[in-house]
Amino acid sequence: MSWTALLMLRWYDELEKDSRLLKYAETYAQALLKVQAESGFFPGWLHLQAMRPLEHLNESPETSLSVTFLLKLYELTGKKEYKQAALRGMDAVVREIVPVGKWEDFETYWSCSRYGANNLVGKKVERNNMYKQNNFSMFWTAEALLECYRLTGKKAYLGYGQRTLDELLMTQASWQPPYMYVNILGGFGVLNADGEWNDSRESLFAELIIRYGKLLKKAEYIERGYAALKASFVMMYCPENPQTKQQWEKVYPFFGPEDYGFTMENYGHGGRTNPVGEGMGEFTIYDWGNGAAAEAYNRILDKFGEIR
Repeated sequence: MSWTALLMLRWYDELEKDSRLLKYAETYAQALLKVQAESGFFPGWLHLQAMRPLEHLNESPETSLSVTFLLKLYELTGKKEYKQAALRGMDAVVREIVPVGKWEDFETYWSCSRYGANNLVGKKVERNNMYKQNNFSMFWTAEALLECYRLTGKKAYLGYGQRTLDELLMTQASWQPPYMYVNILGGFGVLNADGEWNDSRESLFAELIIRYGKLLKKAEYIERGYAALKASFVMMYCPENPQTKQQWEKVYPFFGPEDYGFTMENYGHGGRTNPVGEGMGEFTIYDWGNGAAAEAYNRILDKFGEIR
């Protein structure tokens, strides 16, 4: 819900000053403040009738999304209660999540890879002494920490943000394995217990990585950000992606020019690939594929100028 409210605020801030968007966000924020725990965390779920926290994700990095939302609302309204609540939430994530890599959220257990949903939530896997992790939580936290630094000037937030970003970047492909039959350089995986490559989330990650690169004057981050942006388009069926186009046509030989622009959410979702099209999948939605890539391109073009 915080993600939806944050997107509404960005629409209000960057596109059109529709007062209904701001009013809705403030209504949501007031409800959000009422459920913030003494520890600073915001719960992941509430009981629909009782409006009390449910069993899981009450102290998770999903809190970072609420931090970014509340800081944007503070920036737009000047109301300090939003900033204070946001920083309490951020400090909780820095204290309890970042040092141990507890990158758990909804997708980690209750989406496509449900391994551990019945016995691992909040616990480390004994074999590798790691939590089951989703890099979306790393992204939300790196983004929130950057906003905390921007609005407070406290370098500790920037330091934790860079640390979290570096952990996120460990899930970015920095080479081209021979068992991948589309270009994957610059693309992102998802979980440490799932099989996706070139996932659409890289279209969201790209702008944040470039922001860190420009702020810290780190050319590697900037290069990685643009690589993530380019990877956002790799799964698109079109002549500009000859390898991908060939793989699509092995799976769907009826594809033709009228299908140009079709984009799969990711590659190798089932954990297997081969030269004759396995791994291509069939799932696509506009805002988690070609639409997300196009938005990322336009945002980066608007904010940073010519695309490299």
